Amino acid sequence: MQSFLASVPLWAIFFGLAVALLALEMLSLTFDLLWLGLAALSGAFIAWLFPTAAMWVPTLTSIGVALVLLYFGRRWAQKQRKINHYVSEADALVGREAEVIRAIRPPQLGLIRSGNETWSATAAHSLEMGQRVVIKSRSATVVTVEMPAEG
Repeated sequence: MQSFLASVPLWAIFFGLAVALLALEMLSLTFDLLWLGLAALSGAFIAWLFPTAAMWVPTLTSIGVALVLLYFGRRWAQKQRKINHYVSEADALVGREAEVIRAIRPPQLGLIRSGNETWSATAAHSLEMGQRVVIKSRSATVVTVEMPAEG
């Protein structure tokens, strides 16, 4: 295995890393892997352009390009979301009403249904199956709910 890696040109290693990161970006759609993939591509280009350069030259190039792209790329992505008034479906859950479909007994999670979506849920107080609740916040996979204000 060691002799195989020694025979692979440095640019090919960076290029393979770039291809892998860009392919993974298509699954995540966060743009972060896009920036890292482009940075690895810059390392591949430098390693191809200067084949006798030490390994640290394309590596430092990739790191520098990654930092710049991540910084400016994230700012650009946030700006685009604001310009286009983008709100993900998950973020749009906040404020919606839902129904408890499996009792919530803190600290254990329960389940709620809002429209066609089912989410793991937590609450400050126990909630029984069938109760109507309002979604107050969400993390990646768990929403926090509470009883709706009466009025």
